[in-house]
Amino acid sequence: MNSSAPALSAVATRARIAADVCRTRYAAPETLPVLQTIAAHFDTIADACCSTAPFNIDHITQPLTQAHALMTAHRDARLPVKVNSYVFQPFDSQASSVPLPAPLYPASDQLTAQELVLRARLIRLNADTTAAVEDTDRWFRAVLATLAAWSRLAGEVDADNRRPSNRHAVIAKHIACPECSGHDIRFGVRNWATCTCGYGDIWGAFLACFCFSHECPAVAALTI
Repeated sequence: MNSSAPALSAVATRARIAADVCRTRYAAPETLPVLQTIAAHFDTIADACCSTAPFNIDHITQPLTQAHALMTAHRDARLPVKVNSYVFQPFDSQASSVPLPAPLYPASDQLTAQELVLRARLIRLNADTTAAVEDTDRWFRAVLATLAAWSRLAGEVDADNRRPSNRHAVIAKHIACPECSGHDIRFGVRNWATCTCGYGDIWGAFLACFCFSHECPAVAALTI
């Protein structure tokens, strides 16, 4: 952990920007109080980082945990939990950059292209460490806008991937036989799977994605 004054100042700056974005974000009337509460949690973090009182890590982690719970419970706020990682990142000396969001695996080529654009934008922003320090306001607002776009895209991908007509395309994105590269696989009991080519192995051997076996939509669809 890095509790130096520059790190705390950077966390405070990012937290205040996040709070401002929450307060100015357009949302349905029922979502606005949630955004105001999340903004208040970010304000608490910024105040703690700027306080002359003895520093306590709980003054940052507790509001982040509360903000995380609200973001998770209210997806319509369009605040991916990755926001918290960006706010905390200057304080974490072990984190040179924030990991990218998990792949979305869209069945649609159009949505796949959109994911690639947003992923490339996040990679470019993460790599721009100069802007992150010297032009934090512009840089972090660009990060938050990209994360919001990613959140919207994730919702579109989820809805599109659930279409019955996309079932096989979704399966092909997630699983493949290591022997024949086919996708006609059955996942049975005791984490054992078998391909129609005759090859059998544990579930994980057939995953072409980064999902946990029991959370993969393709595994769920093909489990017998």
